[in-house]
Amino acid sequence: MRLGLSMGCNGSVCPDGKADGAGHLREVKPLAHALAILLLLISAACTFGQTEELQFNTYDDAKKAGALLGGGYFPTLLPKSAASINEMHNASTYQILMKFKFSEAEREEVIKNCHQVAGANVISPGLKASWWPNDLRDGSFATTWYVYYYCPIDEGFLALAKDEAYFWRL
Repeated sequence: MRLGLSMGCNGSVCPDGKADGAGHLREVKPLAHALAILLLLISAACTFGQTEELQFNTYDDAKKAGALLGGGYFPTLLPKSAASINEMHNASTYQILMKFKFSEAEREEVIKNCHQVAGANVISPGLKASWWPNDLRDGSFATTWYVYYYCPIDEGFLALAKDEAYFWRL
């Protein structure tokens, strides 16, 4: 059975003068290819830019879940005392937002591969999450709440406020 190939054909000759099904298959193939390509592009567009959010109570919970494995989204600066970890990432762009609490005793360990920067040199994160603080969204960064760092190893910015840390990669 040939679906759509002999529609309108009566007997062995179609209205266009071609034999039943004779040139119609070649006419349908380019359309089928175009539709297949269009569906593939739509599918790719739907998955590009999707974000995923993760939450962990502790560093150990994140480790058990495999979130700290090489090639993951978690920055290397995440201390073992990290708790109340919220993370959002975009797999297509490698952007990340992360919030966590940590022990003040590990502050130097957290910032050891980072250098302090002025608020004027900080770039706003590209992602938005409901748990991300408003004063780190607007791009002004002119607040005394945070000390800002750029961390080249993790390719992102870090804002520290007492026992809370906010990390983002652009």
